[in-house]
Amino acid sequence: MVVANRIHTRRKTLRLRQADLADRLGCSLGQIGHYEKGTRGVMVDTLPALAAALECSLSYLLGEQDRPAKWREYAAGLQHDDDLEQTE
Repeated sequence: MVVANRIHTRRKTLRLRQADLADRLGCSLGQIGHYEKGTRGVMVDTLPALAAALECSLSYLLGEQDRPAKWREYAAGLQHDDDLEQTE
C-alpha cells in the first residue's frame, strides 16, 4: 500500500489529474486508478517511468525515503554510478 499512497500523494502534490499522469505514462486512466487504490501493483519495469512522471526517486515511491528527491537529481546520480563502474 506504500506505493499506492506515494503515487496518489505525489500526483496531488504536482497538481496532476489522473488523466495527466496516464498521458505521461502512456497508460489508461483506469490503470492509474488501480495503482492509487492498490488493487493492482505496478510492474517492476514500469517503476522507473512512473518515478520520472512523478518527478521523484524510486526510493521515494517504494517507501525507502521520506522526501521525494527530484528525478533529475536521482537520474544524475545513476549516471554518475554508471561512469564509476565503467572506469573500474
